[in-house]
Amino acid sequence: MKKTKLFAKRALSLLIMLVMMVSVMSAGITGISAATVDTAKLSVDEKGDVRTIYFSPNGYWNNLFAVYAWADNKDNGEWKALSKVAGVDGLYSVELSTAYTKAIFCSRVIPAFTWDCVDAKTDELVLFEEYNYLSLVGETTAMWGYYGNDDGANTPTETQKIYFTPNEEWTSIQSSLYHSFVVRAWNDANADNVWVEFELVEGTLGTYPCVWEAEIPVSYDNVQFCRAEGSVEDGLYVWETTTEQTVPADSNRFTQDDDVVTGTWSYYVAPEVNPDYPNPDEPDEPNPDTPVVPGVTKTIYFTPNAEWIAYTTDSIGRISAASWSGDGTKIWVWAESMGDGVYTVLIPEEATNIIFGVSFGATADVAWAQTDEQTIPSVGNHFTQDSEDTATGTWSVYKDSVSGVYYSVAFVNWDNTLLSAQAVLKGSSATAPENPTRANDSQYSYTFKGWDKSFDNVTSDIIVKAEYDKTLLPASSPATTGTLRVEVAGGTGFSISVDSGSARPQGPSYTNTKMPIGSTVTVTAKASSDATFLGWMNPANGQVLSKDLNYTFVTGGNDFIKASFVNDIEGAKLVLFKNDKAFGGLGHLIDMQYYSSEDSIVFPDNPTQVGFDFAGWNMTEAEIQAAIARGEDVTVLAKWTKQSVYVNVTVNGGTGGGRVEANFQTIVTANPAPEGKKFAYWTDGDGNIKSYFEEYKFFPSADTTLTAVFVDENEEVKQQILVSLDTIDTVSVEGKNVFYYSWYLPSEYTFVKVGILAVNKDNYNEATFKAGTTDSNVYDRSPGSPTASGAFSWTKSNVAAGQTWVAKAYVQYRSASGELVTVYSDMVEATK
Repeated sequence: MKKTKLFAKRALSLLIMLVMMVSVMSAGITGISAATVDTAKLSVDEKGDVRTIYFSPNGYWNNLFAVYAWADNKDNGEWKALSKVAGVDGLYSVELSTAYTKAIFCSRVIPAFTWDCVDAKTDELVLFEEYNYLSLVGETTAMWGYYGNDDGANTPTETQKIYFTPNEEWTSIQSSLYHSFVVRAWNDANADNVWVEFELVEGTLGTYPCVWEAEIPVSYDNVQFCRAEGSVEDGLYVWETTTEQTVPADSNRFTQDDDVVTGTWSYYVAPEVNPDYPNPDEPDEPNPDTPVVPGVTKTIYFTPNAEWIAYTTDSIGRISAASWSGDGTKIWVWAESMGDGVYTVLIPEEATNIIFGVSFGATADVAWAQTDEQTIPSVGNHFTQDSEDTATGTWSVYKDSVSGVYYSVAFVNWDNTLLSAQAVLKGSSATAPENPTRANDSQYSYTFKGWDKSFDNVTSDIIVKAEYDKTLLPASSPATTGTLRVEVAGGTGFSISVDSGSARPQGPSYTNTKMPIGSTVTVTAKASSDATFLGWMNPANGQVLSKDLNYTFVTGGNDFIKASFVNDIEGAKLVLFKNDKAFGGLGHLIDMQYYSSEDSIVFPDNPTQVGFDFAGWNMTEAEIQAAIARGEDVTVLAKWTKQSVYVNVTVNGGTGGGRVEANFQTIVTANPAPEGKKFAYWTDGDGNIKSYFEEYKFFPSADTTLTAVFVDENEEVKQQILVSLDTIDTVSVEGKNVFYYSWYLPSEYTFVKVGILAVNKDNYNEATFKAGTTDSNVYDRSPGSPTASGAFSWTKSNVAAGQTWVAKAYVQYRSASGELVTVYSDMVEATK
């Protein structure tokens, strides 16, 4: 979980408030706030020609408060400031003329009384005679009630006990989110109702079933049971409610159904309890401020980044942590602040793993944001969260010890399932987990062969992935035949040849449901003296496959192609709408209609093309109609404007970069080394070494940060083998992909070869995707005269829109013993 958690919580809170407001308003609730609201509906205390209105913002607004009130004409209203009511938290009042019938309550950014100074306001509200208290329940909505001293005439005094057994869902939510159960009670004479919170009287908190008790006025026979957050005194957020219920004369207990809104009534008798002994089934009230302290402990220190610190200051979030050892049982505890942005957590002495989190609620295990799982290093006890990535960070030793920098090493299986996460001291080696396995599928069996990269001398965060050899299973094999369908539209026929066999004439259509996959097929459309051949098409998407009468292709198992002809129709001509930039330059037939010169031309919807903006058609309706009148068939082409994509290159310790066009060569140059220092290498934003040359040339495809690293002039820089596929540019060149890659081989190695492997993802085979492959679907390309270091690009033509390609670069060298070693870059994937 990363940066979206706080936003998601706030969005959820707003949604909850809107749902609550609808639920509360439909139930007839007239006001609950931090102020004391009388339950009886009383007449307004009028003072001459003015009346006092009370207002509670309930925490939504936090500025200067004012009201704009009017009688018949809104334009002739009056602004009045609200004053805080002494001795009552969160309550404000204002005196308004009794002539005013409508008002808008506002929050102001400055004391001036104008609409320009308002930053929040309610909707227009009617000033009721029987109400004088307004409680804000949303940022623009409010509810009316009554505030004042009651003479007691309408206040019920005799009470009755009512019992509630929530269902398993509500019970579980109560234990995890610490929600409360409340009852709303009223009768016909007291429609304003009362709200009373339940207390647990039988069972265990969070365990179903349990019984809750509340006291309500004896004359109040209408009730509604609610799950809420907060308290009656400080303001309730109602999450869910049952339907309105009438208390039966012979029943006092409501047992909730699974569907939340309904339930059944029964009679409950509280169990007798010896007053000299506490009820053993009644737990102590949970205290969220008391952290869990597990047995023998050790101290771990944590420094959150600015985003997490904001969680704890701008909301009710608290720093928490879960730790565990080999058995995997997590123990959640609250963290305590030491000041200066450092927190401590007490965890079991034997714990070897930890997760840091931000929790909202009564218990630490309700975590809304978490770091990745961390292995606690034997010589590190202080985890510092990365400034931008909330999930990662580095380990060091806290206080009075020699600090060390630690990096995260994650071992993952072939499907990216986490096998082990470790914190490794810079320059040290990670420990591989037990060899993983991969389940056999219907086609292959798999044998673990090793890891995809070295995890010795760790100098950055790395992910190490398991690799497998695969063997074709004898029990099954892939499909060997499929369907080939060929049709002719507007022509008379064609011939077909399979795997260089003799051409066989066909009529207007041909279907073979057992065509061997991988066959080489040549189809030849029959020329016609009274029809013009347009080309071979893919009917599914309008792609022009070939403009020649002859078309050769390899079957894939589900092939459908069509030869299209244009026939002469008396009094009409053909109008083609076409995108000639699509599908490698052969084009996309968008629409095809016959028109006379008097017909109105219907233009198709605007087409789209990756990397370009549609700029209209190359002919107007009048120009098309004129060409038809001249007896011409017309081809209308889409016009395009090439898009320019820019990225930002941030350079630390050097010059160059800035805002540059994506996928074009960019050069950065390191500054002169400070006195006593020398240039070592360039690193990217993740700490990966990118180049050992002071002048670094590369092709950025996304926002990039580069840092020139300088070391003591006497320090030996141990250079690594670098090979990187920087980007697959699918945009800049029409119908083509451009693959940019770079490499560097230190002088102690004997350079052999460098190259790039690329394949249409539909034809990808993990076993054959390697240097020197014999797989005809894989392109293995190398520069003409490569050296031990450099940068190069290779362009693949005839790439259709929608195709996805995968690629990786490689460099080969010979070891001291003469063994040929191949080092690969990470795999890159891109869709045209």
